[in-house]
Amino acid sequence: MSLRAKFLALFAVFAVIPLIAIGIFDYVYSMRALETLIATQVDEIATRSAAQIDQSFAVRESELLLLTENTETQRLYQALAGDDPRAWDRALGSADAYLRQAWNVMSPYYSRIEFRDANGAAIYQLPPASDAGSAVLGDEGAPYRANVMAVVRPIFDEAGGREVGSLFAAIDLEQLLPYEELAARFGETGYSTVVDRFRNTVV
Repeated sequence: MSLRAKFLALFAVFAVIPLIAIGIFDYVYSMRALETLIATQVDEIATRSAAQIDQSFAVRESELLLLTENTETQRLYQALAGDDPRAWDRALGSADAYLRQAWNVMSPYYSRIEFRDANGAAIYQLPPASDAGSAVLGDEGAPYRANVMAVVRPIFDEAGGREVGSLFAAIDLEQLLPYEELAARFGETGYSTVVDRFRNTVV
């Protein structure tokens, strides 16, 4: 081997190869640091989003509880159990006035709310039938539209404690999910999603 070849070989061993090794090490270290940064940021976004979803859903739960346990709803179901049409008409008229006022406050968060009897037949709905648009909830409460989440809550007779009906509600996901948090992303193509682990679907 010539002196020139030996010199080039020594240069490769003591200069080029260490530089390549340092470059690979720096690349791996940078990638791991970036992955750690992304994981930390995603964890913070998920934690904030979960807290906001819990808070928003807790408010929706309190609203649904108010709709099932108020005096007007109780009277409506008591009249439903009786055989007096006049008592039903009075209870329906009184409940209608109250529930319409409640709907004026709650309507930004719901697509539909239905009161059903023990057999699952709808006896009252919000918005009222004359104002309702296309169907939102099926017979079993499953939503027809992808942008709503259906919840079902039992209605109990406060006097006897027995279940007399059900409240079906279609909650607008756009009002439930914190889109200002979901807008957080990395780079130009990053995005955030909320996944329902129970159903294994993207919400």
